[in-house]
Amino acid sequence: YGTTLKCHCGVTSLVGVDLDPECARIAAASYDEARPFDLEAPLPFEDGSFDAVFSVDLFGHIEFRMKNRLIQEVHRVTKPGGASVHIIESGDLDYRRIDPSNPDDPLLHYILMEGHVGVEPPERVKARWEQYFSAVAVENAFVFPFAPVATYLAPSSFFQPELRTVVSSFTEAERRAAQVLL
Repeated sequence: YGTTLKCHCGVTSLVGVDLDPECARIAAASYDEARPFDLEAPLPFEDGSFDAVFSVDLFGHIEFRMKNRLIQEVHRVTKPGGASVHIIESGDLDYRRIDPSNPDDPLLHYILMEGHVGVEPPERVKARWEQYFSAVAVENAFVFPFAPVATYLAPSSFFQPELRTVVSSFTEAERRAAQVLL
């Protein structure tokens, strides 16, 4: 993302952190600075260091017990009036339903093998961020794979109205098929 942000978005300086030292090393090729960080420590930057803080595919991999502290750190390093934009996996997963004895269990694969230990419903994601930021918007860019199709139809759903319209036109058989594909 570094080169794209610098070439097309007017970004003049790009600094990155990653939980994985190898990923930080790779990012250093297109960022002005990239370094690993430890979730147990504060982000390695002064208060108000950045006009914008951006993350992709991070918060769904952060344990629930660590999320609020990390969001507080993001708030701390963002300049007053700055932007904080994050692409966060969300959904309503029942972590208690993992079947470790079944190697084909999709939850087992998604959570234990891919590391999605902190996926939560969009309402909870929004509530977490609202503790630290005054203007929080949740938009869905794609359909989360484990949400029941019926979730997209709920009036209180965070899913875009266009998606609700499409799904509401499905027959029962099409809804079952879509759920299998999701």
